[in-house]
Amino acid sequence: MRCHFLQPWDDASRIAVIDQDGVYTYRELERLVATLIGAFTSAGIGPVVSICLPNSIELVATLLALLNLNTTCVLVPVTARPQVLNHIHQTLRPSAWLVQHNAKPPLAEDWNRIALLKGPRRCFVAITSPVDTGSEFLHSEMREAAVCKVTSSSTGMAKIIGVSSNALAAEANNVANALSLSPSDRVFVPVSMLHSYGFDLGFLAPLQAGATMIIGYPFSASLLERVASTAATVFLGVPLMYMSMMRRPSCQPDLQCMRLMLSCTAPLSEATIREFSQRYGIILCQHYGTSETGALTNHIPSEVLRRPASVGRSIPGVRLRLIDAHGRVVQSGAGFLLAQSSGMGIGYLSQGTSVKGAGFSPEGFHTGDKGWFDSEGFLYLLPQERCAAAKQQYVQS
Repeated sequence: MRCHFLQPWDDASRIAVIDQDGVYTYRELERLVATLIGAFTSAGIGPVVSICLPNSIELVATLLALLNLNTTCVLVPVTARPQVLNHIHQTLRPSAWLVQHNAKPPLAEDWNRIALLKGPRRCFVAITSPVDTGSEFLHSEMREAAVCKVTSSSTGMAKIIGVSSNALAAEANNVANALSLSPSDRVFVPVSMLHSYGFDLGFLAPLQAGATMIIGYPFSASLLERVASTAATVFLGVPLMYMSMMRRPSCQPDLQCMRLMLSCTAPLSEATIREFSQRYGIILCQHYGTSETGALTNHIPSEVLRRPASVGRSIPGVRLRLIDAHGRVVQSGAGFLLAQSSGMGIGYLSQGTSVKGAGFSPEGFHTGDKGWFDSEGFLYLLPQERCAAAKQQYVQS
């Protein structure tokens, strides 16, 4: 088994997944994974597969099955733009794409359907392009990638990051420890599990801890009531969700089970943090990470109102340093953030090869963000400092 964090859980009768259509125990999840392993093997699916499915029990089982088969999983959110899909196809030449049944093929080619796969509630299909599958990728040093994450910069240019199985295992452990996850936790995941944030915190970490994943509920005006009704203890949000929740004056759900509400992907204003706390009695904690490094920092609830502008302290398995434009360590004041993490990616993929540089270096990953630390190690990111020009300046240096 390549991903060694995927191991039998202590109590298979515990609930693994809750989605809109059902409740599934870890035992039921294991059975579905075994069924899909057989189906994928019979269909000859692999060695590089793009997964483009919504949050569901089928997605969770598919990821587990393919990782057990030593298949490289390319994580493609269903909202990915055509140019991103084309970049993935041209760069990696996946041997198959897994998409929703009757979904439009990801690219304008004559696709062949090679398998119809049935989950507990939904069907999905494996399709393949009639031209040139992943031979180039297989013969590159990036064949050690268990997962490929896809991210887009402000220019819209897609970047593909390879992540090894060892890094996945480390990331699962790092995040589970940082969030103090346990089997009693219920993690509500409204963000895509095929984005780095949702994958690391909503898939890897709950599995590591034997917690419950609550998935398949898209963002809506009544989402907070849904969160309360599921007795969720951890919520993975983004700033837009919290701002929308604040616009509903009549909404007063009972959140007594909630112990951690996280915000990631964009800065969360101090005003939103304070207003949310006053209205709902819940502290919003900023979380910071990148697709290249995985999770880097997480705020501490007891410290948020004292430091609302901070994104927290580095989590276990992570080392953060500040450097200047010439790569020299900054002892005090602001600097560019250099990150080292046991969950960090191998590098960028370009035509089947690993591209070092462009952010990756032997010292760590140059995030392109600028910030500073206070005397107790809390990180503050400076606004509007993430830009290609600044990043290019110190990477070239």
